[in-house]
Amino acid sequence: MRNKDFKRINMWVDLTLYNKIKQNADNSYLRVSTYIRQLIQQAINNNIIKN
Repeated sequence: MRNKDFKRINMWVDLTLYNKIKQNADNSYLRVSTYIRQLIQQAINNNIIKN
């Protein structure tokens, strides 16, 4: 069993990181999973543009 200081978003993250992600998602009126997916898509697009 995992320590309660970790949350899972298809991977285990530290509770403080999860809280920051959750706060940003709430501020954007998005679910956490949608916010994470957008972050990943943005990172992939930025990486493709730079290469």
